[in-house]
Amino acid sequence: MELEYISSYEDVLKLDQSSLEMEKRTVGVFHELLSLSLLKRMPVPILGKFCDEYRFSNAFPNVFTRHSGLFYVSQKGGIKTAVLREAYKDDQLIDRDPLLQIKDKFVELLEEGWRESAEQLWLQREEVKEMAVRNDE
Repeated sequence: MELEYISSYEDVLKLDQSSLEMEKRTVGVFHELLSLSLLKRMPVPILGKFCDEYRFSNAFPNVFTRHSGLFYVSQKGGIKTAVLREAYKDDQLIDRDPLLQIKDKFVELLEEGWRESAEQLWLQREEVKEMAVRNDE
């Protein structure tokens, strides 16, 4: 039996939280939230912050396992993360947002700065060691 889609913006006070209609709406809301995110994934505790606003039940994380064709739950790093399956091929994001390229470039520049800083610090330490050796002679 195919259930009618319930908009995430529709008033659902009349729906029972344990009903199939409410679950379908929950799946739709999570699908929309994940598709709006840059990486098409989000930690489950962060998604839980939307519980009151969208009237999710306390058992909302079970939606991800019951609808494993739409979502994947990663436990990497000890943090449950909901991933939108259709947005990835293998482990690569299919449609990368241009903002991610900017972020990657920014991280690259930060790492370059850290390397240069570490190199300068190493050179300063070597210089101090050489001065200490000269003073001991």
